[in-house]
Amino acid sequence: MTFAVNACRSLVPQSPCVRYVVVEFTAPPRAEGASRAAANLAFAVDRSGSMTNGKLRLAVQAAQRAIGALNDGDRFSVVTFDGGADVVVPSTAATPAARSDAIARLERLRPGGNTDLGEGWLRSAEQVGLTLTPDALGRCIVLTDGQTNAGIVDAGELAEHARALRARRVTTSTIGLGDGFNEFLLGRLAEAGGGAFYYASDAAALAPIFAAELGDVFSITARDVALVIDVPEDASVESLNDYARAADGAFVLGSLGGEQRVQAVFRVQLPEPTSDAARTVSVRVRDQDGVLGRAQAACTFTPAAADACAAERPAADVVAVVVALEEARGLREALEQNQQGDYELARQRVMMTIARLRDFGANDPVVVDAVARLERERERFGRRMSSRNSKEEYMRAYSTQKGRRSRHDIVDDADAAAPRPRRRDVQLFTSSAAL
Repeated sequence: MTFAVNACRSLVPQSPCVRYVVVEFTAPPRAEGASRAAANLAFAVDRSGSMTNGKLRLAVQAAQRAIGALNDGDRFSVVTFDGGADVVVPSTAATPAARSDAIARLERLRPGGNTDLGEGWLRSAEQVGLTLTPDALGRCIVLTDGQTNAGIVDAGELAEHARALRARRVTTSTIGLGDGFNEFLLGRLAEAGGGAFYYASDAAALAPIFAAELGDVFSITARDVALVIDVPEDASVESLNDYARAADGAFVLGSLGGEQRVQAVFRVQLPEPTSDAARTVSVRVRDQDGVLGRAQAACTFTPAAADACAAERPAADVVAVVVALEEARGLREALEQNQQGDYELARQRVMMTIARLRDFGANDPVVVDAVARLERERERFGRRMSSRNSKEEYMRAYSTQKGRRSRHDIVDDADAAAPRPRRRDVQLFTSSAAL
C-alpha cells in the first residue's frame, strides 16, 4: 500500500504559523475469490403522518429491494417509527424465508402520527447490538422526511448516543427525504455514527440511495481505520474534514471499502521554533484487523528567515484540496447560522473563511478564485434561504468534505439500483469530538 504525507510548504518562520498536511492512501482490494464480511443491518423507517402521497410506499419498496439483496450469512431487522417505535422484524438471519416474510410485513405499513426519530433509531441499534458478532459489520440505516418532534430532539444528545454506539461497532447512516427534515441533525448523526448522510429531494431517489449505501457496506475491506498523528511539542492539529477523534487523540476514519482512496487533510498550528532543528509531523495508520499493515510517513518543516518563507510557493496539489475543504467547511458553518436566522453571523463566517484563505496564499490563483466566489456568496448566505436551497447547499459542502458524490450522481436509473461494491474516491474528515 502506498502511504504518503505531503505538506503545503517545507519552511516555517521564526514565529508561530499554520501548515497544512495531506495524508493519502488507498485501501486494499478484496482478495480474489474472498467473500465479503457478513452484514448486520437495521432499517429504521419513518412512518409518521408526513410520509403520505406515496412517500412511504416508495420507502418501503427501497427497503424491500435492499433486504432482497442480502445473503443468507447476513442479518437484518426492520423498525418503524412515528410518535413511538415498533420492531416490525426483530434481528434475524437473512434466509430466503425471512426475507420474504419481511417484505410481506413491510407491505402492511401505513402512515401514523408524530416523529420520534431517536426512539426508532435507538431501537434499531439495539437490534443490531444484540446479535452483532465480532466478524460482522453492524449498521443502522435511518430514513425520515420530517423534523423529529418527540422523544430526544437535541442534535448534540443524539450525536453522543451515535458516538457511543459506534464505539460498540454499530454505525449509523441517515437519509433525508424531501424538504421537511433537519439536515444539520441528520448530517451530525451520520458523522458521529461513522456512516453517511444522503439527501433525496424526492422519493424516487430512495432506491439508488439504498443501493449506494449497501454497496458501501458490502465493499468494506478494512475495519475501524484510524490515523495517529504525532506533532512537535505545543503544536495542535485539527482536520478540515470534520470527523471524530478517539479518546487517545487518533483521527477515526471508520471502515473503508476495497480500493477506496483516502485523502485526509489536517491544519497544524506550530508554535515558535526554539531551535534551527527541523520539525517533524509523522502519521501512521491502524485498523482493527491489521490489513493496512503498519504504514507510516512523515513530513518535515525547516525554520528559515521570513523572506525565504514568503518566497516559497505552496505545493499546487495541496493548495487545491486545502482551498476546496476550507471553502466547503466555511460555507457549511455559515449555512447553519443562516438557517438559525442569524444572518449577520452567517456573513461573518464567510468573511472568516476568506481571511483564512488569504493567509494561506493570497496571490495563488486557486485562492484568488475561491475568495471571489466567497465574496459573491457572502450576501446570499446573509439572507433568508429556502429549505430546499439550504439542503442543496448543505449536500454540496458535505460532499466536498467527505468526497462523496451527491445523490444525483449516485444512480439515476432505478433499474441499476441493485447493491454492488464500487470503487470510491473519498475525502475523510475529523472533528474534536471524542468517542
